[in-house]
Amino acid sequence: MRRVLRSATLAAASTALFFVGAQSATAAGTARLDIFPDRPRAAERATLQLRTYRMLPYPGRTPPAVFPADYPMVVALFAPGGRRVERRLARDARDPHLWQGSIRIPSRGRWTVCGANFQFALDIPCATTNPTRRHVHVRARGAATDVWHRLQRPLALPSLQADGKCPAAAPSGNLSSRGFGGHAWGPGPAYPVGLGSEAPVLRYLDPIPRASEFFGSAWFGNKVLWFVDRDAYQGPVLIRGRQLDGPSLLRFERGHVPPRELRIVTHAGDQPSYTRVRAPGCYAYQVDGLGFGYTIAFRAEPVRGR
Repeated sequence: MRRVLRSATLAAASTALFFVGAQSATAAGTARLDIFPDRPRAAERATLQLRTYRMLPYPGRTPPAVFPADYPMVVALFAPGGRRVERRLARDARDPHLWQGSIRIPSRGRWTVCGANFQFALDIPCATTNPTRRHVHVRARGAATDVWHRLQRPLALPSLQADGKCPAAAPSGNLSSRGFGGHAWGPGPAYPVGLGSEAPVLRYLDPIPRASEFFGSAWFGNKVLWFVDRDAYQGPVLIRGRQLDGPSLLRFERGHVPPRELRIVTHAGDQPSYTRVRAPGCYAYQVDGLGFGYTIAFRAEPVRGR
């Protein structure tokens, strides 16, 4: 593993030099690192996901880089006391921009985690300039878990189509019999209402009006009601997501920095909510429940605000 890390560090140096040569215009969006569940217990099996973005700048387009399948993509984890743990990731067979690996973090505490390939060296625990740097709160081995912890499965979202188009969801029916107009986007039992009638599109005001409760936030948004068919399913629903053509997450509800998840409890038949985005583009929800999980891809498009 130390040999792998040395190779990864050399690759990191060449990557960093590339950014310097490219004027580092897109360096802030080079990659994103996530862990599922996001607050694992010590020794609990967790999944690391690293997704690359915008590393090959061209005029008018910024396609993500595709690293070779045998590239030594390594994640380094630093314990509060400085102990280092390393894990090599494997490229996903279906998505060449996604790298994954499992890990059992050995002890509790606030760990610092980053992609080793995105800084010159690991002499310091994850440089603040490393775009993948994040902190992970690891709980005690015997810490209690709830249903939301169990529903925090790794994201398994679709990729852009080969021609670069958004793989927007096709309708699976309509919701008129349930008292809602428009198509049923996704297979159910949870459906987003408010994404348009012809194609799934989230439209939001840009710039954000002063009268909006979103004013002052970097996150745009609009109302999306989630209808859950309680004749088919009576359990909890967890909704998350991210941008497919960029590094942003989906977020939900109110707040200048809104929550990363939307939780729908067992008794709710429908739940009004807000879907929040930072930029136009292609996005996807991941809908997880007890015994099922599926995705709904859609576009987010700005409308001129006043």
